[in-house]
Amino acid sequence: MNDKEINPIEPLAKYPTKVMIQGRITLLSTIREYYHIDLGDFIEVIIRKHTTEGTLRGHFLARVYDKGYMTIPKGLRDELGIQKGDYVEVLIIDILKPEDLLGEKAKLLSGVIKGKYELLTPEKESVLMEGVQ
Repeated sequence: MNDKEINPIEPLAKYPTKVMIQGRITLLSTIREYYHIDLGDFIEVIIRKHTTEGTLRGHFLARVYDKGYMTIPKGLRDELGIQKGDYVEVLIIDILKPEDLLGEKAKLLSGVIKGKYELLTPEKESVLMEGVQ
């Protein structure tokens, strides 16, 4: 390879999808499985809408909901003219796990997102209360 050649930067994943009601798009299950993306993770996304006048682009951070749904922010949908039924191109450029961002507190947040809870013994309550300042 010639030293002057430029290696193109590739996204983690790129795919077309149809926009659903309220700007929902689906993160494909194969991508979720391959990258171990779970409910509550955050995905950094570039979205492209191809038109006869050219390609419109936007960038946002999306939380992954049940069944891999993500939502294109309303302001961005309005700016790019994205409506239900439109096809857009999704480029995944980063995956952010709550535990990487928040450390130990992410376990609690992850549980809340998934609707989990736990019953406490008096001893476990005492351990949890030790962290209260």
